[in-house]
Amino acid sequence: MNTMSTRYDITKDPRFLAFNRLATENYGSGNITDSNKYSIGFEEFCEKIENGEVVDSNNVLNNYNRSNWDSRVERSFEKTDPALGHKVLEILKKSYTLGMVDKNNMLLRQKAIDAYKHSI
Repeated sequence: MNTMSTRYDITKDPRFLAFNRLATENYGSGNITDSNKYSIGFEEFCEKIENGEVVDSNNVLNNYNRSNWDSRVERSFEKTDPALGHKVLEILKKSYTLGMVDKNNMLLRQKAIDAYKHSI
């Protein structure tokens, strides 16, 4: 009897791959301080992506084209799994569309999200 396991592999989840890229983008650039060094969590990221919830309308499509994600992701996945790379790109674009990424191409930190929610 063949019992093949269909276990979930987070390293193949395009949401996780997109989240990791955004959460670590520009991390060593000096834009990070002790008060903002942690991005929103993966679970919250997925929830916002799935619900299509705009996080900060001031950031909508902020610098997506200049971030060069298309070629960076394409190069990363071109030899291993282009279809997965395409899914990652779709999620990255949606993150920008929902205002989840700041002007430095970094995933918003929870404090920034909370501050925006309380300002509207």
